[in-house]
Amino acid sequence: MLDAAALEVLNFSRRHVSQAVDTVRRPVRTIRLFFKIRRDVLPGLIRLANTEGDRLEVRLGRARLLLLSAPADVHEVLVSQYRAFHKPQGPISFRRVLGDGVLTSEGEIWRRGRRLILPAFHSDALQPLGAKMVELTLRRMDEEWRGGAEYDIVDEMTSLTFAVATEALFGFQDADLSAEVRDSISSGMRYASRRMYKIVRLPTWIPNRGTRAAKRLRRAIGRILDEREKRNGAEPDLLSLIRGADESGGDGFTPEELKDQALTLLLAGHETTASALGWTWHLLSQNPAALARLESEIRTTLGGTLPSADNIRALPYLEAVVQEALRLFPPVWGLTRQAVEPFSLGSRTFPTGTRVVMLPWVIHRQASYFSRPDEFNPDRWLDGSMADQPRHAYIPFGAGPRTCIGRSFALMEMRLIIATVLQRYRMHAVPGHVVVAEALVTLRARQGVRVVLEPRTLVPDPPDGEEPFRPLVSETASGGCPFHEGAREVPS
Repeated sequence: MLDAAALEVLNFSRRHVSQAVDTVRRPVRTIRLFFKIRRDVLPGLIRLANTEGDRLEVRLGRARLLLLSAPADVHEVLVSQYRAFHKPQGPISFRRVLGDGVLTSEGEIWRRGRRLILPAFHSDALQPLGAKMVELTLRRMDEEWRGGAEYDIVDEMTSLTFAVATEALFGFQDADLSAEVRDSISSGMRYASRRMYKIVRLPTWIPNRGTRAAKRLRRAIGRILDEREKRNGAEPDLLSLIRGADESGGDGFTPEELKDQALTLLLAGHETTASALGWTWHLLSQNPAALARLESEIRTTLGGTLPSADNIRALPYLEAVVQEALRLFPPVWGLTRQAVEPFSLGSRTFPTGTRVVMLPWVIHRQASYFSRPDEFNPDRWLDGSMADQPRHAYIPFGAGPRTCIGRSFALMEMRLIIATVLQRYRMHAVPGHVVVAEALVTLRARQGVRVVLEPRTLVPDPPDGEEPFRPLVSETASGGCPFHEGAREVPS
């Protein structure tokens, strides 16, 4: 007799797994579908799911593509049958760029790498990095931002999250090397994004702009690691924590393996977070009531003090805003796997080689899982309405054993940056600037998210006759910050 847990799993599968797979076999229709989606990818995927169902198999010759937008199917691919799948090679062969990092490796190499890295991303281990995130945000505002000026906030967030990732990993920044790394990453991502939608592709082993950028990137990271060794661990960083796990386990990374992991964590650690922050600022600029409520929570809870890894836990509406932004605009809009052995979904068995694409972009916008799915409504995460949500209906960080290892880091970074910025500035959308989501390697805004910064001080009103309290901020002239000796209050 089945126990309660087994019955729940069975009932879950019966409720949420499609009973049929729509299969497109005719080449003409396949090519027509491709061009139809290519013209407008994200709305096209929504329309496709609405008309064809939550499973669609597309065949062209021997090639099979399976599009999935049901939470139970996500569970099967990423959890129950995850050993039947590997990550496919990317458009510039990411494994040639990142080596055997946790993002690209498989099997025992992946399991060993994840085991060694995971302790560094435990929430307790990450807490000391919160101060650095706030410090770098303050420095960015002090040195780069001006009240009343117009910015592409996605570019600003990309610069900031790159600085955070570099400091977190290596404990220092070298301006020239950092610029070379950023330029190489940008070149590679642009090439990969353009190549994604080409029908005819040259083999990835032929030299191209992407592979040349990858070589420059690996050389620059090697020089950064050499410089880090010369400094002999002057500043604590994530690589120190990873090395600590190496020593305690007795099965540490070689220097080349450490380079692979550093490259992976740097690339994945800033690009997706920058995208998520850009979309969050866009949503807040379009929803003044939500912005005012968030500002009120920060003002009343923090009382003018700077956010920290500890006190942001007392900001539930901020957490809900971040969750809702990740629902509407998941940076990883599609999760791809390649079957390395036959697998089953419902009554169908699919062969080795089937390419599977799971679509958070579609799942997160289905009315069967989220009421008024296209609305920005952070309250849905606070009012209990998500309690009956199907498992894996919300997957901004993936699911299963390969859930994003940097999840806690990214969530802490997003909340700290938002709370820090809102103590200084309010962002207004630039009139007439249209923001359109574009499905590139990550979910980006075509033409960016342009905003105008309004300076402000988000502090409580002082009692009568008393001077207003001002939060500690970095002093540009001296290069000090509130987390080092010599910091002092600077009036705004």
